[in-house]
Amino acid sequence: MIHATLGFVLRETDRGPHVLLGVKKRGFGVGKLNGFGGKLHIGESPREAMSRELFEESGLLVKPTSLEPRGLLLFRFPYAPHFDHRIRVYATGGFEGIATETEEMIPEWHPVNDLPMHRMWNDDPLWLPSVLAGHVVVGRFVFGEDNEEVARYRLWVSPDTPAVAECSDSIPPSR
Repeated sequence: MIHATLGFVLRETDRGPHVLLGVKKRGFGVGKLNGFGGKLHIGESPREAMSRELFEESGLLVKPTSLEPRGLLLFRFPYAPHFDHRIRVYATGGFEGIATETEEMIPEWHPVNDLPMHRMWNDDPLWLPSVLAGHVVVGRFVFGEDNEEVARYRLWVSPDTPAVAECSDSIPPSR
């Protein structure tokens, strides 16, 4: 099981709220549009890892304290268990710098109300809109034999309990 983070940087524009997504250039999820994040290093807190990953993948500076917990997600790949992930999800509007392409990601700003879901993981439409609306999600997603389609899932959404995303180690069982 890979313990990782996934973060979404938000900004207000004259055309409404936008979120920074990145096209993955290598590794797990190559070619997909996603938030930024990655594996925790030994001794690193999830917030510290998220801050580091945002800088490494986008060039943006984000203080760990500005990261708001928005979820805890478990992704299971029964046909490729080495892909299994346990992910802490964060969002922030506090950042410094200009998003730039790195060796890992090509950053793109997208309107929150018009996300290109066809370029993203198949589970994203199920939980990402809630995260971007400020809610907290806890979920378990089991992928099918192709490691792309969601075979089954269980999702819990709360408008007001960020402590669940920060502290909980429990994931609702899948259906």
